Amino acid sequence: MLFPIPTPPLPETAAGTSRARELSALFVGSRAGLLLLSLIAIRAFPINTYNRDHNAAFAVPTPPGAAWHEPPTAPTLASPPVSRSVEPPWIAIWARWDALWYSRIAEIGYAGHFASDAVHARYGEPPATGFYPLMPMLMRGLAPIAGSALRAGLILSNLCLLGSVWLLSRLTRRLVGEEAAFVAAALLLVYPPAFFLSAPYADSLGLFLSLASLSLGLDGRFVAAGSCGFLAALSRPTGILLAPALVLQWWQSRRRDSRKTGWSGAFASLLPLAGMSIFLLWCGRTFGDPWAPFHRQESWRGTITWPPRVWNELSSGPLELLATRRSMVEVAAATLFLGLGVLAFRYVPAPFALYGLGATLLPLSTSLFSFSRLALASFPVFMTAGALLRGRLVVARALEAFFVLGLGAFAIVYFTWGWIG
Repeated sequence: MLFPIPTPPLPETAAGTSRARELSALFVGSRAGLLLLSLIAIRAFPINTYNRDHNAAFAVPTPPGAAWHEPPTAPTLASPPVSRSVEPPWIAIWARWDALWYSRIAEIGYAGHFASDAVHARYGEPPATGFYPLMPMLMRGLAPIAGSALRAGLILSNLCLLGSVWLLSRLTRRLVGEEAAFVAAALLLVYPPAFFLSAPYADSLGLFLSLASLSLGLDGRFVAAGSCGFLAALSRPTGILLAPALVLQWWQSRRRDSRKTGWSGAFASLLPLAGMSIFLLWCGRTFGDPWAPFHRQESWRGTITWPPRVWNELSSGPLELLATRRSMVEVAAATLFLGLGVLAFRYVPAPFALYGLGATLLPLSTSLFSFSRLALASFPVFMTAGALLRGRLVVARALEAFFVLGLGAFAIVYFTWGWIG
């Protein structure tokens, strides 16, 4: 079971080894389950061709003799650019929504507008600039070894997820305890939108780098921590939130021992700001719009306003289940993450809690759209959940079953071109 019946205490090293084995088995089992679901979805569920035709930024062809391929694009709509790589159906089915954008950028770069791009630029920015550059750069670099950019993205995401699970477990064990560490890592793996951490998205890369950054900062290694933060800010917008968290870590460390904590750590803590600045400057020099990533997100999610437009969206009509700005799923996720984000200040160090709350509030400053996925960056929430569920076996098992069912349902919706996040 995900949360096993308590057994007599083991020596610390033996308990840690046992937990590591269980987490490894859960990682393999949950990702194998997603692969099986992808094969079932190909044959058992219809494709939402409207979503596909109006949102496919890139097309991934399958072999002519394949047992399954998607229906052709509607003749009245423009066809998207086509990948150079032909993929078997069980790989091509992962190419949905943002995964297509990352594959497109990896293969043909940022420039260009295509007639199939659903949301046209309001400020003249190329639509691809809504996606940060580190993930497609790595996909492009690994593609010759993996066989294609899409395969490279799948490999990178799952390796980063595995690293994230290890780092989250290690950090939570250090800060909260052994039992909480296992629960936190397990919840991250089966949280319903966590299938995005195995898809060729940048979410697992950004999560891994953020965990590494704050973990290194906790050890007082601020140059390495800032370097990871620099890369995180080139992966996801939440990477910039590492800067205030690292500065707070540095200040706390300097208060404890100013002789061992030099001023170089303070400057290194600001490297996440440099990471995002470099991307913005490149956009300005290349496309004449240094704010292109924000302008593109404004087109998709709306501007950052106060009070957040979330309140206006929720009051504009009745709640619906999924795929809207009034989604009950997103409301539930936002409520849960906000509550746990505040409680995190009780269970984890302030820099972690500060980052976690910021990573929760940042997407809510624009819209509820995709919140449950974007909140994956807020790993201190999972640490807090682990702390709260220690010794609560019945609740943990109920949550396990609910999350596993949700993980499968969300994955099937994604594979069939439904909107989840």
